[in-house]
Amino acid sequence: MIPVQSQPNKYLIAYGGSICVLEWPATGEEVVHVSVTDLKTLHSVPAHDPPATINDAKCDVRGRLWTGSLCVRVLPDGWEMVQGIGHVFRLDTDGQFTPQLDGVDLSNGIAWSLDNKQFYYNDTNLYRVDGFDYDLEKGTISNRRVVFDFKANGIEGAPDGMCTDANGNLWVALYGGGKVAQVNPHTGEQIGCLDFPSKNITSCAFGGANLDVLYVTSGKFQLNEEEAEATGAGLTYKVTGLGVRGSSAGIAYAGKA
Repeated sequence: MIPVQSQPNKYLIAYGGSICVLEWPATGEEVVHVSVTDLKTLHSVPAHDPPATINDAKCDVRGRLWTGSLCVRVLPDGWEMVQGIGHVFRLDTDGQFTPQLDGVDLSNGIAWSLDNKQFYYNDTNLYRVDGFDYDLEKGTISNRRVVFDFKANGIEGAPDGMCTDANGNLWVALYGGGKVAQVNPHTGEQIGCLDFPSKNITSCAFGGANLDVLYVTSGKFQLNEEEAEATGAGLTYKVTGLGVRGSSAGIAYAGKA
């Protein structure tokens, strides 16, 4: 959910394989329900079988939206992920929506270095954080490389959502690992780790008035209700006292919606 710059109550959200505009009603009521029929579709990913689903997104400092996709085939007894046919897309402020990276399994975890010269990215199925050179003027990525490999370092879990702190370090949610790992992308070292009762940690972001609170989300996926309740799955956790702040409060989309 990404706010739209200078357009109060408007947000970009993912709905299936589309990027849509949600206009939140201006109301004082505590609970507001918005129907999917009220959504305005800006762009959809190219049609193929199975259909793609948009997953995770952030804006760069110029207000361009970066997001990626994954593809899942529904089976009679469950589902399977179709590997290698997802993409990473860029939505420019003029409304152009173009693929920037192909061959993706499960797109996740987007972040930038403090100087905006590096783009960090997680394809969850690869169990690693990758880095790219980032051209801020053009909004392009190049020179892909491995920043940190969780499997090679014997760390349980697959990298999901990710954020950056004010020291330029990455905080990476580990799905299936019950952790958020703190990684120094310059040295390629893990420098910290937070453990959670929930195994499926999905994302993390700094918030609060001073950006010194880490909010961590977890998921119930593939767990029954008893397992979920026993482990706190599906909860959002608030972590304080870390001694570090986030790098920013997040960037709004700078295009028209």
